[in-house]
Amino acid sequence: MPEQSLRPHLAALEAAGRLAHVRRRVDPTAELAAVALKAKLERGQGVLFDNADGMRAAAQILADREQWASALGMPQNKLLPHVTASLRGGVATAMVAEAAWRTSHALAALPLPRAGADDDAPQTVAVAIAVDPDDGRAVLGLVRLVRLDGGQLGIIDLCPTLERLRARRRALGAGMETALVLGGDPALYLAAAIGTWRDADLALAGALAGAPIRLAEAHGLALPADAEIVIVGKLLPNAVATTLRLCTAFGTTAASEAAVFAVGAALRREDAVFPALHVGAPGDLAGMLALAAEALVAEHVRNIEGGIDVIDVRCPAAAAAMVVVKLRGRMEGQAKTALMGALSGPANWFKFAVGVDEDVDAGDLRDVFWSLASRTHAEHDVAMIDGMRAHRWDPAAVDGTQTRWFVDSTMPPLTQPKRREDFARAIPKNLAATDLEDYLPKA
Repeated sequence: MPEQSLRPHLAALEAAGRLAHVRRRVDPTAELAAVALKAKLERGQGVLFDNADGMRAAAQILADREQWASALGMPQNKLLPHVTASLRGGVATAMVAEAAWRTSHALAALPLPRAGADDDAPQTVAVAIAVDPDDGRAVLGLVRLVRLDGGQLGIIDLCPTLERLRARRRALGAGMETALVLGGDPALYLAAAIGTWRDADLALAGALAGAPIRLAEAHGLALPADAEIVIVGKLLPNAVATTLRLCTAFGTTAASEAAVFAVGAALRREDAVFPALHVGAPGDLAGMLALAAEALVAEHVRNIEGGIDVIDVRCPAAAAAMVVVKLRGRMEGQAKTALMGALSGPANWFKFAVGVDEDVDAGDLRDVFWSLASRTHAEHDVAMIDGMRAHRWDPAAVDGTQTRWFVDSTMPPLTQPKRREDFARAIPKNLAATDLEDYLPKA
């Protein structure tokens, strides 16, 4: 069974030419994020740093659909169906005798990157795990891990499930025992991202991975056995760090309060690869949240009005608060219903939704905007919904509310075949069957 860390994914990216190596030493707070973002934008590659201030580090490796398909070991067209199917089931964990981590680690040496030039602190993404005392389940949430003054660690964006558990402990005047996993199986990160909006646990991570998550006992907890680094400690009940201004997954800067994390122990692999995952957009955090949201929206919209024929859902990396729903409209008004569902479903961070037909590539903003320009009647196909709750990171919000809006750029429904004829896309004959290598030499 493959080990459950980021290493198989990094090897697959390298084999596909989608992983760049940086051999020279880089400063994590001044250089790492910039190098990784440029490599992603200009070369379409993630980056493995051989010397991020003395430690190996990886960034921009879980930022898009192609990378996620590689991480979960399947073609892209199977990815969304696999994630949505995993929402409906789980795979039990498995205990193992030994773990890959061996030694303690000086937390000050962790190469946390600074995502924004003016950020108050460096940060990365971690999977937070805590045990629900009612049923003994290990529940997951995706958090931002920040380094605070005095060598302390802070936690930002605790998910609702973990926040409720913490509130119960706080009522007793006690901290919440928590494990922070860095560099676990990609399925752990995705399950934790799903936990942003709905309950998530290690069984969900197992379903996403297609295998039981292997755990090993340490410090009284069952921890992911192959993770690069595991930090065990407590979220203090009342201590809150000074408000920090930090880059968010939306690519903007916002004020955030960090819960103080008291470290009890830090475990690491001897040759650990630190996941210096990029928080801004496009980046690793945005990519995790996007895929999680796509699955939740697809599952929600498919069940509206007795069933809507959803083909794909995309949250473009270049537009963090936008969702594109690709569907087959069978009757008048169905596309608009689907878009309202996308804006009001469980993944509630969107402010702009677009509906497109099955001939449009929902993951290509050029194609989406071709549809917007050619298939939209603004008077009938654009709608705005005022007074909706805004995401706390939204700088355009007014008094905590925002206007969400959608554009239905789909053709008339299948019940109106004659009207659909004028909206058909004109393409050259044999376009799909043409292979350029038969006509042009390889570059």
